[in-house]
Amino acid sequence: MESQRRALALLGQSWGEFLHREFTKDYMLHIGKSVAKARKLVTVYPDKDSVFRAFKLSPYRNTRVVIVGQDPYYNGQADGLAFSSQKEEIPASLENIFKEITGDLDIEVKQSPDLTRWAEQGVLLLNSHLTVNKGQPASHSRLGWDRFTGRAIKALGLCPVPTVFMLWGNHGKSLEHLIEPSNHLILKAAHPSPRSAYKGFFGCNHFSKCNTFLTNNNLKPINWT
Repeated sequence: MESQRRALALLGQSWGEFLHREFTKDYMLHIGKSVAKARKLVTVYPDKDSVFRAFKLSPYRNTRVVIVGQDPYYNGQADGLAFSSQKEEIPASLENIFKEITGDLDIEVKQSPDLTRWAEQGVLLLNSHLTVNKGQPASHSRLGWDRFTGRAIKALGLCPVPTVFMLWGNHGKSLEHLIEPSNHLILKAAHPSPRSAYKGFFGCNHFSKCNTFLTNNNLKPINWT
């Protein structure tokens, strides 16, 4: 089946098994055509090969933590993982995340914006919208990406393996209804952006709470360094 082969190629075997039917639906066909058209007219982030990178690095069966962002970085830093970047400069929101980890866990965090090291431990770094036009925040927010990424979050929310969901900012918190809470830990706080980090992100202690929950459920804690 063509849609299944495409999903497996884009998402990897694990996520492809759960989400391949989405690729047959009209909304995903619309997204594909819209993004392809946009790439011919303007610069779109992340690059084509990185759009579904979060799924490939954090397979469904390995995911223990979900951190939800909203848009990819629209200034060239986007690499397919929420809050991560392949550039040398650390984005402001990520810098605040590092500060919170240091204060929460009393550890030194590697000053690299490439968060592949977290994704490979089972931290799904998922933006709600997987593409964006250069210099235009939320420019792809109405394409239908929320439906696709919401389906992924719901699949994890129904998973029997205990999972930690970190929902930051109003957008992140709005996704709570997708998660079956009985088996999971849902952590909510302000967004780590400079505009809101001091309104409830700093001091939220999500990273220690996450590791305590994982340890208590006989799962390996995350190395946040």
